[in-house]
Amino acid sequence: MDTPTYDKDITALLVVDPYNDFISEGGKIWPRIKAVAEANNCVQHMLEVLNAARKADLRVFEVWATPLDAERDLIAWTKRN
Repeated sequence: MDTPTYDKDITALLVVDPYNDFISEGGKIWPRIKAVAEANNCVQHMLEVLNAARKADLRVFEVWATPLDAERDLIAWTKRN
């Protein structure tokens, strides 16, 4: 099977609010999805996709759930990248 290729000028990874209420301990929805998320290695797979996008030098965009969280998260995100 051939390895897919992507035009880096028009390709990016879009990550939509990947944490807090959904995939973190203490999140509001975590107790309901914990078993499925852990059984499917959700967090590990998300990290693999993110790292593959970075390795391929693709742009990564993250969308935050609320404007109030955006400034705080932007600071944290900037420090990670």
